[in-house]
Amino acid sequence: MQNPVNPFQNTLVYFLLLPLLLLSTTSLLFADDDDENHQGWKSREQSMYYFSSQGTVLMPVDWFLALPQPSGTGLFSDPSYLAGFGLINVEPSKANPLGLPIGLAVAPANSPAAGTVGITCAACHTGELRYRGTRLRIDGGQAIFNSGAFGNQIAAAIQKTWNDPAVFAQFSSLVLGASASDDAKQQLYTQLGKQVVRIRWKAYWANELDLYPIDEGFGRSDAIGRIGNSTFAVDLLEPENFHVANAPVDFPPLWDIWKFDWVQYDASVTQPMSRNVGESLGVGAQTNFIDDAGNPTEGPEKWDCSTDFDNLFILEGLLRELKPPSWPEKLFGRVDRKLAKTGQELYYKNCANCHSPRPVKGSDKQYAKLVVTTVPLEVIGTDPQRVLNSVSAVFNPLKLTGSSDPIGIALGLPFVNQQLMNRFYDINNFSARERLVYDGFGRPNLARFELMYKARPLDGIWATAPFLHNGSVRNMYQLLSPAEERDISFPVGDNDFDPVLMGLSSNAVSLHSTMDTSVTGNSNFGHEFDNGFGIGVIGPKLTHLERMAIIEYLKVIDKMPPKELAPASLDWLEYGWQRQR
Repeated sequence: MQNPVNPFQNTLVYFLLLPLLLLSTTSLLFADDDDENHQGWKSREQSMYYFSSQGTVLMPVDWFLALPQPSGTGLFSDPSYLAGFGLINVEPSKANPLGLPIGLAVAPANSPAAGTVGITCAACHTGELRYRGTRLRIDGGQAIFNSGAFGNQIAAAIQKTWNDPAVFAQFSSLVLGASASDDAKQQLYTQLGKQVVRIRWKAYWANELDLYPIDEGFGRSDAIGRIGNSTFAVDLLEPENFHVANAPVDFPPLWDIWKFDWVQYDASVTQPMSRNVGESLGVGAQTNFIDDAGNPTEGPEKWDCSTDFDNLFILEGLLRELKPPSWPEKLFGRVDRKLAKTGQELYYKNCANCHSPRPVKGSDKQYAKLVVTTVPLEVIGTDPQRVLNSVSAVFNPLKLTGSSDPIGIALGLPFVNQQLMNRFYDINNFSARERLVYDGFGRPNLARFELMYKARPLDGIWATAPFLHNGSVRNMYQLLSPAEERDISFPVGDNDFDPVLMGLSSNAVSLHSTMDTSVTGNSNFGHEFDNGFGIGVIGPKLTHLERMAIIEYLKVIDKMPPKELAPASLDWLEYGWQRQR
């Protein structure tokens, strides 16, 4: 498996002229429409984000179009069926001629995943809010995609097709044509069988080890847990490397992330390319770590993969143009400016010191713009499972490194990602400077996993309910309240938006899962405003009017950081940046 020659050989020029090149490149692929939506993207840039392959592989496109639903008689690709997973259906277009929902893309002929359907960034990071019959698109926002159910049902559909001769006959007729030879049908059946073997292997160990005991449901995934399991267990056929993934998190919004020194809920990753390569591994990029017999691949070919590095670079550039959504007064109601002014004062007093990132000090501004605030677990008091899992996860990397010395996820993921990146750069004869540009602004490939969470900047926060990293708090009003005033359970999915309390309404419709905060990983404790002191109490108990005032301000917060704080230095040195520069 080898990546094609890079189309952007003069990468430095490409990076410096990124906005112009994005327009000229996308105009060849999409309609020349200069309309700009409310978040800074033109429609062709929006289409590129929705439907550009990142090299992940579900299956060949002709399989996907012919695959049956696991129960019933319809096709898996039926838009109404796909909508049941929370995917957003759109009309066919030049960017998406098959009319796939947002977040599914067909890899083009020059892609290492050519001819396959895969999941894109947009599947998990494109939101919609529903209010009085109107749907409001939030680009880069939290999707309600039920990725766990989607993967499970694809696996069930493939096994059904392989097990049932009548179903396979219909499938093969759609894939190969009614007049296909018996040899062609047998070859297709053998290829399908290889997928079944892999599915059953994963299913056996998932059941044996109870790997995914928490219902992720709509809008959540234990992304770090699944990336670790995919990379070090499934792709190596090493069951000892599996770890229980019982800490689902909300899909985070993406605006502003290119400015931050550390991203992810636990402020654990610095580099855009490494972050995105790891994400691609978690959702189905193919690797070449081992051969068909499970033995380590020899030579540099070990690091061939299907990840589309060119598209990851372009998509990361698009995020530099993405703005947080503005509160739509025509839909949700006018903002009470006087109350918002009171809320601003309360925000400065109670929230800004954590949720206002610091500007980066001195010359290091070229690498990052903002230093995010991290809060120790014993202070913030929110559910600890996410960070506990990452701190404790270790793997046997023998098939990757030749050594069986255990490796933690903070070293293991950057190592794997770097090898995959280096292989792509080597094949395409990238200079040292070009590698830095593709990596993302010359940033180092560092990771850390410590007992802390990031205090998210709050521009656009109104559009990202439910709140906390695990989505355990239904609306902003409850987040500004003591934990005992928060819902113990509530529906998550295709819900109405509540513009008054700023969050999900309690009106559950047919498409929803239940957020049960009594379950491991789902706690709604911490980040509390209450009288007294203790773990998780971060401010005094607020009156009803004070809570409503802060909510009103959060509707219109449009400056990041909203409060000017003293510049801060990057802390990358202690994690090895100096060695990489």
